[in-house]
Amino acid sequence: MPTSNETAGSKASGSAAALIDALLELVYPPHCIVCGLSLHNYNAPYLCRPCLAELPFVAEPRCPKCGHELGEHTTVNTRCRACEGKS
Repeated sequence: MPTSNETAGSKASGSAAALIDALLELVYPPHCIVCGLSLHNYNAPYLCRPCLAELPFVAEPRCPKCGHELGEHTTVNTRCRACEGKS
């Protein structure tokens, strides 16, 4: 069981980390890495919602090794041609 000194120390370090994070956000405000839009209105670390909506996502089925999109008539555990012979 932690002592009161250990608990106080972890609270102080947590408070210090929160203060540092707040200062870094003030000096380097979060922005979208694609378009540069401020992320203060979004709860996302790197992309704003409009940029995220524009990203193409790989549809199922995918190669279980590399994630390459496979044809619609492919079984789920089938690998793509590039990964077929690899372990």
